[in-house]
Amino acid sequence: MARIVFVQNIWYEYLGVMYISALLKKHGHVRDVIIGNNSKDILHELKKLRPNIVGFSCLTSNYKWNLTIANEIKKELGCLVLFGGIHPTANPEIIEEPGIDVVCRGEGEYPVLELAEAVSGKVSITGIKNLWIKNKVQIYKNELRPLVQDLDELPFPDRDLYLKYGFFRHQEVWHFIAGRGCPFDCTYCHNNIGKEIYKGLGRYVRQRKTEFILREITEFKRKSKMKYVFFSDDVLWIKKDWMMSFLKAYKKEVNLPFYCTLTPKATDENLIRTLKESGCYFTAIATETGNERIRHDLLRKRMTNKEYIELASLLHKYDIPFATSAMLGLPGVSLDQTLDSVRLNWILKPFYPWTSIFQPYAKTWLAEYSIAHGYVSRDDLDCLSQDFYKMSVIKQEDSNAIINLHRLFYPICKFPKLMPVFMKLIKIPHNFIYDLIFLVFYAYYVKKLQKLTYYQIVVHGLKWAKEFVRRG
Repeated sequence: MARIVFVQNIWYEYLGVMYISALLKKHGHVRDVIIGNNSKDILHELKKLRPNIVGFSCLTSNYKWNLTIANEIKKELGCLVLFGGIHPTANPEIIEEPGIDVVCRGEGEYPVLELAEAVSGKVSITGIKNLWIKNKVQIYKNELRPLVQDLDELPFPDRDLYLKYGFFRHQEVWHFIAGRGCPFDCTYCHNNIGKEIYKGLGRYVRQRKTEFILREITEFKRKSKMKYVFFSDDVLWIKKDWMMSFLKAYKKEVNLPFYCTLTPKATDENLIRTLKESGCYFTAIATETGNERIRHDLLRKRMTNKEYIELASLLHKYDIPFATSAMLGLPGVSLDQTLDSVRLNWILKPFYPWTSIFQPYAKTWLAEYSIAHGYVSRDDLDCLSQDFYKMSVIKQEDSNAIINLHRLFYPICKFPKLMPVFMKLIKIPHNFIYDLIFLVFYAYYVKKLQKLTYYQIVVHGLKWAKEFVRRG
């Protein structure tokens, strides 16, 4: 029996961690999770738990924090340190860092189970597929195993892992997935990295069976305070026939309000009507930019403004609130072209026009494009913001105006008649007042989306807001 503890600094239930934990639990291993920002507190908890393995699920945005904590853990406790997730999958060379012993590339359920079995049996871990493993002699770069084709062979995610925290015991919105992978080839996305490394190792886009999705939701519904379902899939609705069948079954067996993302390529009025009837309380559509040429040529997202307008019209007709999403600060995109996103939102009229600041994540096509055209250096990729709401390393004109536009994006989209005033405001040197304006409207959006209580907004939101402004 191995003891594995997952460490994170975000108050969010990681589906990848819960899937891995569920398989470990099934095979008798001990699992736990520690959430916090203070290294002393984390080390104190780990010393009490005495794990064999400490695991980190890494995005590029939290990699540096994870690495800092991992180095301290390695120094103080000497246990095996495992990094997995999107960032290690794309950048397995991080195995060379002193604080990391094992890197998991791609899907982690079976590799981590094999690692736990080997550790508990005190046998060699050097040949486990999907893992890069470092010892005093060398680094073992093992090949990938095939993708899990039947996702329903995996046990349901271990949500009990997080329920020791009051934040999650009182949480009303819980996250689920109906499949894995994305069929689109957007240039800024990690999915293209996954498709490339898994080429020839099975279907990348996989769908779970309806009966298993519904059983997972209903079982957790019975034992929790869950009141809303949040489908976290990159793209949930691909095949209309499957969608219609799923929604009708969902209404009958679950009957809880739910969130999902939509794409114009897989929707029509019949589907939107059924979404409303089935309980969709909120949805999102990713426009990425209001400029069609940039969306098609730079981002390789083959959708037109007309398609988004038609979808938004249907959502308004059936009274389904929605958010749009757009990226600001794209390489080579002028301020006027960026303002096309504002102009499109004036037409779409979303509940919330969500925006991010483009981050050129390593190994993505758009990051390589940005390097090749001089918008960023490869060294700059190590200096990315810890989130996509702060700054950008992209070097181009009007960067100050782009940052201010991001902070004022909600009121600009909501009050088009005030555009002349906003155009003057975005050209003023950036200051913390812009950050505060953004945070107020963003809290309003998150409360609607995640159904957070005022207590959760105040206690956890203030911590995030303080860190947001401090990192400015």
